[in-house]
This record gives sequence, structure tokens and C-alpha cells, in this order.
Amino acid sequence: STNGTRFATIANSTNTTSSSYKILDLPSVPDLRIRVTFLSNNGNEIWVIDNINIKGQLPLNTTWDGTNWLSGSPTTSTKAIINGNYNTLTNGSIQACECQLNSPYTLTVDATSLSKTFVESQGKIDNNGSIIVADGSSIVQVNDEAINTGNGTYTINKTSTPYVQYDYTFWSSPIVGETIGSVFAANPSNRRYSFDTSKFLDLYSYKTIIGDTGFPQLQGVPDSFDDNGNDWIHETATNIVTPGRGYSVMGPTAAGPTGQSVIFNASGAAGKLNTGLVNVNVSQDLYNASSMNVSPAANAAHTNNNLIGNPYASSIDLVELKADNSILTGTFYFWTHKTAISTSNPGPWLYNFSNDDYVTYTVGTGGSASSCSGCPIPDQYVDSCQGFYANVTGNGTVTFNNSQRVTGNNNAFYRNASNNNDKIWLNFNASTGESRQILVGFLEGAEDDYNPYYDGARLENGKNFDFFSFIPTNADMRLAVQGLSSFDSGKIVPLGVEITQAGTHSISINNTEGVFEN
Repeated sequence: STNGTRFATIANSTNTTSSSYKILDLPSVPDLRIRVTFLSNNGNEIWVIDNINIKGQLPLNTTWDGTNWLSGSPTTSTKAIINGNYNTLTNGSIQACECQLNSPYTLTVDATSLSKTFVESQGKIDNNGSIIVADGSSIVQVNDEAINTGNGTYTINKTSTPYVQYDYTFWSSPIVGETIGSVFAANPSNRRYSFDTSKFLDLYSYKTIIGDTGFPQLQGVPDSFDDNGNDWIHETATNIVTPGRGYSVMGPTAAGPTGQSVIFNASGAAGKLNTGLVNVNVSQDLYNASSMNVSPAANAAHTNNNLIGNPYASSIDLVELKADNSILTGTFYFWTHKTAISTSNPGPWLYNFSNDDYVTYTVGTGGSASSCSGCPIPDQYVDSCQGFYANVTGNGTVTFNNSQRVTGNNNAFYRNASNNNDKIWLNFNASTGESRQILVGFLEGAEDDYNPYYDGARLENGKNFDFFSFIPTNADMRLAVQGLSSFDSGKIVPLGVEITQAGTHSISINNTEGVFEN
């Protein structure tokens, strides 16, 4: 078996040298290697045939002739040969053992606002035509060892959620070999960046002397900005987009709000979809690496955030990503690009973005809109082409693999979550119109102490309104998401608010699950 052991027993099997026995039916999997072991009645190994390469066990074929499947619709044990134009929206999603697209035909994995489709291949994709994936639809491969072949082209379309003037979107590439200049040709060439966590050092706030802006920062408390401004790395047009890495790119126009449609193209022998194992290096930030520990506030602000990204032409499941990577803490942040830059936002520059625009997701507890007024709540699925921040425990590697991929949940850069735990989402509503959200969940397996698998820290947002929960033994850690042990009506959950303007403010319930629904 490809992923386990199959047993068969031959009764009274003496003097079998001239006998024939059908032990098991071999699955229709290409390049299958098996080991046959003959055991005596007492379990001793008496004969081994090892590493047999089964030839000719290629999957059964069915061919699309442009109108019909000649041998029935493909299945996970059938090779799909596409010998005519095929549109999944019209003709149906495809699940197959392998996919072969012949020249000069086009396979369109299409979508509408209400309907998303997919192609799922257990093994390789042999593309000698043109594969087009619409925004919201997916290509998923299951076998990590599958190598895609052919000299055809891939076109992966993705449209961001609306952004405002001068804003950035976090992107990631689903294909091999694309350059920054090719993918983001419409974007300002001097505003395309990757992030180097190992250079991020945040000890102080921006200077408060009137007219004195910029770096270096030399006083105050952490403000989420690198004190010497060398953490964002400019990416030139010829730089290759690294699979698994996230990139921050300014929108192509001064107008807004609007979404940007980006096309990732690949062609020829060197241009393929990312599939299988994709490794990306991650690191501690300079504060943690140097073990400075200068203040509780600074300790709470440093979470080793690395800008990584979904490397596939499908969504991935953060729960599975965390399960496969012990170096991940389980806390993730998504940039919503919602608020325009402003002179009133805290930061070292004349115009600054607002950290309120990050939403928070923890694998153990779920998602919160955090400080982003009116933003959707993130869930465990990350869209194709999307970059995001991931907390890590130290220097090392995050590995993406095909088991983390899903065929659906690929139609927005983030969306609402739901499950059956005891949870309550609370909103702080300021008289100025600002709002802040926290999630408190009571979960089997969670602890009442800080654990980034269940607890997501609020990112520093300067001198704005704030609303958070906290752990009494670690009051400097402001939480946007807090996971606690199983619900008990006698529990007290401390909450904190930061009020920056006088007025009549309120706290309200945004949503409930489990025990709180009653």
C-alpha cells in the first residue's frame, strides 16, 4: 500500500513452489513499490521480496473529447486526459489520479461570485496546453512527491480585497520562477518589499519632538516600528518571488477603494505550479535573539513575526500548518489594508499606517477582528496568493505540504470562522466611531496562563483607543484573542480599556457560540 500495510493469509501453504496465490489487489497507483514478506505460523520471517517496482499499473484513463468523458467521469483512481477545451463551471470540478492536458487545449478552473470550482489531482499534472485558474477557484494536489510536467502555461488570477490610496497588500506566489517585476508590473517599482525579521528591533517609540520624525528612535516604549528602519527589504524587478515568502506591495493607483487583480504566469519547462514540500526560512527578531529583555512592555511586544505566504493555487488550513510545524506558535496576523495613511497615526514618519488594521487568528481559539473597526473575523483558511505574519519560537524552517491544502474556502482574503466551542466576541465602541474587538474562548485543553497556541497578543497601536483582555500574572500582554480552560460560571476574565478621548463609550456583545448562546 502507498500509505500503510495490507495483510493476507494463505492457509496450509506448504510446498508452494509450483503454486500460484492471489494475495491482494494492487491499487492503480503509478510507480508503486511494495515489499512482500512470507511468515511462518509462529511469525518468523522466512522469505522476503523487497522493493518490487510494479510496472504497468498506471491508472485507468478517461478522456474528455471536448463534449463528453469517453469512459465516464474521472475519479481519484482514474487518469483524466483532457483532449478538448474544458471549463469546470460548465462541465464540473475534476477529481482524478492524474491530469493530462493536451495541446492546444485550455482547462479553465472557473468561478462566479456564488460558485467556486476546483481541480484535485492525487498525483502529477502534465500540462501541454493552457491552464487558467479564476479568482476564488483552486487546484489541489495530494501526493507530495508528484512532479508536474509538460511545457504548457499556467495563469493564476487573484483579486485583493479593496485597498485605499497608497496602501499595501501582502502577497505570495503560487508558481515557480516568477519575478517581482513581472507579477507586479503595475505597482510602483520602489514600493515592493519583503520583510527580514532578524533585523527587526523595537525598543523605543517614535520621537515626540515637534518636527523631528524618522529614524533612529531613541526613547519611549515599543511602537511596532523597527528603531533603525532596516527590516523592510526593497525587491528589484528581476528578483524571483520565493515560494512560501510573503511580500508587501503598494497598490498600482492613487484611487480607491478598489481591489487589485494580479496575474501569476508560468510557462515552459521551468514554469510550474508550486506543489509538494515548500520550505521557507524563519527567524527570531533581533530583540529576542539578543535577549535584551529591557522592559515588560517590550517583552510583550516581541512575538517573532515572520512574513510568509501561501505557496499554492488553493487555500491552506492553518490548523494543519501548525500541526506540521512545531516552530509555529499558532498565532497569525492578517493585514486588512483598511485605513488610509495619516499624519495622526503614531509612527516615525510624517505619514504612518495604523496597526489597528491587523486582525488576529490563533489555532487554538479562533479569530478576532482585533483593532480593525468593521473588519471580517479571520478563520483557519488562508487564500491562495495571500501573505500573512506568523509567530515563531526561534530560527528555523516552516514547511508547507499538500496535506494542508483544501479545495474550497478560497474566495476572500479572510472570512468568518465558526466552530462549536464556548466563545464570546466583545466589541468596544468609542463615541468617535472607532471599535475594538476581542475573542474570549473556553476550550478543552487550553490553560489560564499565556500560550500563543490559544492566546493572540494585540499588536501595538500607539495612542489610539484600545480594548483587550489580559492575564493577571502578565498584565503587560494585551490580548486580542484569549483561550481559557473549560467554562466555569465563577471565572473572572479581566478586561482593559485605553481611553484617549472623553465621551460616552460602550462595550457590547458582537457574537456568541456554545454556552453563551443561552
